[in-house]
Amino acid sequence: MIPEPYLQYRVQQGDTLEKIANQFGTTVQEIMQTNRITNPSTIYPGQRLTIPVIYYTVRERDTLYDIARRVMERQFKPL
Repeated sequence: MIPEPYLQYRVQQGDTLEKIANQFGTTVQEIMQTNRITNPSTIYPGQRLTIPVIYYTVRERDTLYDIARRVMERQFKPL
């Protein structure tokens, strides 16, 4: 079974999209785009968000540096 590339998250009191993005290793822009959010200040406690998940297939001879670099390049690519 292949997992879907998304998680469900329920917004907690004090959460911001930036905090949630950092927690899941994604970007505010990706969360906003996935959930069709136009204003990041409009999230509220109890709201369910779909969080895009980043998967990476390890290649032979990959180092942690290589993996981190590739993942970071993907995260900060302009949408």
